[in-house]
Amino acid sequence: MKKLGDLESREIFELLMGKSHSNSEILKLLHLSTTSGYRKINNLIHDGFLIKSKSKIVESRRSVDLYVTFCNKLFIELQHKKLIIKVIVPKKYMESSSVFKSLLSFT
Repeated sequence: MKKLGDLESREIFELLMGKSHSNSEILKLLHLSTTSGYRKINNLIHDGFLIKSKSKIVESRRSVDLYVTFCNKLFIELQHKKLIIKVIVPKKYMESSSVFKSLLSFT
C-alpha cells in the first residue's frame, strides 16, 4: 500500500497495467527524472509490483527488458474499518511475482 501511495510509483504502476514498456520508455512517457525514475522502477521491481514480461532489441542492437504489473486489475476498498483488496492476476504472472507468492503464504 505504501508503494502505491507515492504519486510517481502509482503512475508507473498504472502505465504498466496491461502494457509492457522498458525503463527508458517509462521515464519518457511519464516525464520522470532519470535518477528518481530509475530508483522508483527498481524499487517496484524489487518489491514484486513489476515483473519482466519480455525483452526486445533496440537500435543499438542491445537487449532491453520490458516490464508489466503483476496484475491486470487492482481494487482497494475500505468497508466498515476493513481493508478489502481484490486483485485480478493472469496465471503466467502468478508464478513470477513475489507479491503474489507472499499473499499465498498468508492463506
